[in-house]
Amino acid sequence: MKTKLLNFVTNIKYEIVIFLMLCVRACLNLDFQRGMDKNFLVYYLVDFSMGKTSRLLIGSLVNVLTDTPTKAWINCFAGIVLILTFILTAILIGKLIKSSNDTIKPAVFVFSMFFASGIFTLYGYSRFFGMLDIYMYLFTVFSLMVVKKRIFKWFVPLFCAGGVLINFSYAISYFPLVALVLLYLTITEKKKAENVALLSVTVLSCLALTLYCVCIGNQTGMVTLEELWATIEKKSGMDFEYSHIKYYDYYLFGEDRLAEALGININKGSLMAVIETYLEYILKYGLNELEFFSVIIGLLPIISFFTLIWCRCIKYSETKPRKFIYLCFILSNLFMVVCFITSTDTMRWACVGVMLQFALAFFVVYNKDITFESTVIWLKGKLKDKPIVVAVAFLVYAFGFEFSITG
Repeated sequence: MKTKLLNFVTNIKYEIVIFLMLCVRACLNLDFQRGMDKNFLVYYLVDFSMGKTSRLLIGSLVNVLTDTPTKAWINCFAGIVLILTFILTAILIGKLIKSSNDTIKPAVFVFSMFFASGIFTLYGYSRFFGMLDIYMYLFTVFSLMVVKKRIFKWFVPLFCAGGVLINFSYAISYFPLVALVLLYLTITEKKKAENVALLSVTVLSCLALTLYCVCIGNQTGMVTLEELWATIEKKSGMDFEYSHIKYYDYYLFGEDRLAEALGININKGSLMAVIETYLEYILKYGLNELEFFSVIIGLLPIISFFTLIWCRCIKYSETKPRKFIYLCFILSNLFMVVCFITSTDTMRWACVGVMLQFALAFFVVYNKDITFESTVIWLKGKLKDKPIVVAVAFLVYAFGFEFSITG
């Protein structure tokens, strides 16, 4: 019995290490006494009966599961989702490590340790416990899990649609990863027609649904502000501040309520008017300048590292299509810049941008990409006799950036 247990633990040793590292990071972030920020609870209390737009999917799921979603119930629900997310991530990374070429397996393991421990990856799902981003992450992971399956890969457009219904910002944050993976498969695999069709259907459906949510869906509110306020208080048995409900009413049902919600006048007459409105919002509600610049400084070495990796892949590639896809991997960082410009949530989008780079690397390892494996071997040779450099880089990445950002 002991032998069987020992063998079982040995077989899942990578999964255990990854899971524990994710849990330790989460425990350092979570406020177990306070639980979820009360503002985030709103997203678990609104559903499609109030409108037909984005950010209502999770509330609709909660509404199916219970008629009285108390604060404790919602916290338990979000906690279970967080733990299951860690388990799923650990299983996938563990499987990736075990299936890797023996030559690069140690490097893939070290790479995975950086992913699991870093502040710029799954960190945000515990720091901002209860935010909808974790569900966008899950839909993205589901897409990558089935993207190479003969039949199930046609579920990818549905998973991406789910991501958009979680939050239409999915289109410029998590979705680029799915699109790049589909483009990579289109370039590298033989079934080009099938992959082109899947890429086209996925991109067009995601774009169409996003445009609907942005331009039409946010005008489908079926309840007034006062009715929304009364409904969520009745469902949850909690008291919410009117000012907070106004804030979320704007995010759920669009900019036509912006004047009431945030006290900003809207002028839709021109692009300059839109820019002026955005700048007015920034000036009124503002960025945290210290956090913004700390995040940017923390991102520079990480993005530089991945840029170096993809540049080496371009160098080793023998065909122009492969060079092109690795160039696209580098340019994918521009989506993070777009997120920074259109939002004040700097840390949130930094995590998404870094995860995108890690996920691309994980996927090409899973796909047995010879060019990437050659790059890893080259990097391994450079760092083989420098374990102290790797250890210091790990400590700085895992803890140093967090100190600079959170103090």
